[in-house]
Amino acid sequence: MKILANTFEACFVGAAFYNTTQRGEGGRGIISGNEFIRSARAAIDVRATRNVIVSGNVIRDIGETPSGQVQPGSAGIDLRGVSYSAVSDNLVVLEEFSGQGSVGIRLGPDETNETIDCTKLVITGNALSRLETGIREQGAGDDNLFRENYMSEVAQPMDVPDRRAWQYRDPRGAHESTG
Repeated sequence: MKILANTFEACFVGAAFYNTTQRGEGGRGIISGNEFIRSARAAIDVRATRNVIVSGNVIRDIGETPSGQVQPGSAGIDLRGVSYSAVSDNLVVLEEFSGQGSVGIRLGPDETNETIDCTKLVITGNALSRLETGIREQGAGDDNLFRENYMSEVAQPMDVPDRRAWQYRDPRGAHESTG
């Protein structure tokens, strides 16, 4: 599956949804070079798969409902039950709307099968701005790598359990945890 060089605008249910429905056994997808403008919920929503590359996408103004309100808890990139994959060099920014409840990149278990965690992911080189939370990991595996993500005007840059290392950069310098 490849989703390459598209423009998605005002997608109020979400824009790019990828789910192999094979409970983490399928995969091999690329979502790259796309522009997402005003997507509700998640602009990129990947579930129950592996071997996916999400790279070089521009995501602006996530979480807008048809009435122009911001939907709390919306995410630019939402990964659920994804493994052996990479999320790199994406831009997630709110330009016009409030960042209340917004998340740049969210990771967690697949809701249809809570035993499938997000594991063995590389999250690197992403630019996240004007969000409530930059990267949030909710019950995901403990072997994901978060490195050199740039965050600016983000209330809570990293919401990741302290059990492992992570690193991000902001305009004031690098921040690191060794977990």
